[in-house]
Amino acid sequence: MQRLPLTGVRVLDLTRVVAGPFLTKQLADLGAEVIKVESVQVPDETRYQRVLPIWPDNRPGDRPWNSTWYFNNHNRNKLGITVDITAELGQEIIRRLAAISDVVADNYRPGVLEKVGLDDRSLRRVAPDIITISLSGFGDSGPWRQFSAYGTTVEFMSGLASLTGYPDGEILPTGQPYGDWCSAMLGTVAVLMALAYRRRTGKGQRIDLSESEAVTSLIGAELLGFQLTGELPRRIGNRHPMWAPHGYFPCAGNDRWIGIAIRNDAEWRTLTALMGQPELADDPRFATAPARKQHEDELEAIVAAWTCQHEAETLFHQLQAAGIAAGPVNSAKQVLLDPHLRARDYFQRVEFPPERQMPPLWFAKNPLVFNGERPGIRFPAPDLGEHNRTVLRELLGLSAEEIEVLVLTEVIGEVPLSPRLDFSPTDIALLEQQGAIAAADADYRHIVGLDP
Repeated sequence: MQRLPLTGVRVLDLTRVVAGPFLTKQLADLGAEVIKVESVQVPDETRYQRVLPIWPDNRPGDRPWNSTWYFNNHNRNKLGITVDITAELGQEIIRRLAAISDVVADNYRPGVLEKVGLDDRSLRRVAPDIITISLSGFGDSGPWRQFSAYGTTVEFMSGLASLTGYPDGEILPTGQPYGDWCSAMLGTVAVLMALAYRRRTGKGQRIDLSESEAVTSLIGAELLGFQLTGELPRRIGNRHPMWAPHGYFPCAGNDRWIGIAIRNDAEWRTLTALMGQPELADDPRFATAPARKQHEDELEAIVAAWTCQHEAETLFHQLQAAGIAAGPVNSAKQVLLDPHLRARDYFQRVEFPPERQMPPLWFAKNPLVFNGERPGIRFPAPDLGEHNRTVLRELLGLSAEEIEVLVLTEVIGEVPLSPRLDFSPTDIALLEQQGAIAAADADYRHIVGLDP
């Protein structure tokens, strides 16, 4: 793609961990120049935060803070600098960068940036038309504004987690920081709208995005339903309130499953024919949707007894050919090998500089396709402080002597200063004992086509 949609837009990225970096990743993928700001005192937590083994082959290498997979996924296509925002010189650098930026994004708790003079009101003095967006657990105002929150926290408090789980069982969250992904995508939309508004009016915007509210916005129907009936919906697991069979059924092989959604009696009749049991279509227990819901346990046992005899991929194509919505439950390995995604140019092989000590990896590109072209990964995530001198010299005009002062006073740098950061290899045996690892392939790089 010769010219990406956000080419010419500059984003000053003060975010960290998941929600904020995922938001700014969308903007970077679409062509914005994103300058990610960390500090050597407090690097982005995903440079060292433990989420299963985080280094290639569990070998941290000489500069392990640059090679964690979480950080590299969320921060591709960005420039990276380090600035200590608690220092006056660091605060001045941020203000000067904000003055030449279009957007400033952060996900600090409300009040943190105000203490160091980098909040929206302060930045607007140097950039009156600036667009600022803050992602926090509960927003800029209200009695909970200072409370800490993570993606899973807001999943619970938003009302979403009350809907996930099995009947009469305990709550089962999504297994991902869903609140982070949700608010990041809504935040991306908000920034794009603010850019369009500024193009029309010349005015900036202050965007206050509560992660909890972002997730609650997804369950509006349940909120209205309670007001209309006074009833709280019951957790139904993989089932559907009206359709049956609807859920995930075991297939041949280790931990292989297929999702099947039957929407009406005609599709049920089609499924019974494929199962070789057409008589079930007229069985009074299953002939209508209400009857199938009433006998759902029996129904699912019959379908499972059939699916477990077949490979998930074979059933997927057979059911889809018959007009039934179905799909295999794919692991990360199976997604990487998915021929449909490969045909759509969804994955891109990314090479890293030798000093990163990382092998090539497949990265999922942005899911948006413009006029048949998908934005690619222009460069990998930055090393800690990789673009300090480039940004400070070329954008702010600092001299080599001024930059050296910043290095000597530890306002900028390239090596984490905190002695408490743990860069030791992960205890794989312990993870296996705890059940955190389901399976491992010794030749995984060859399997996914990274090594010959």
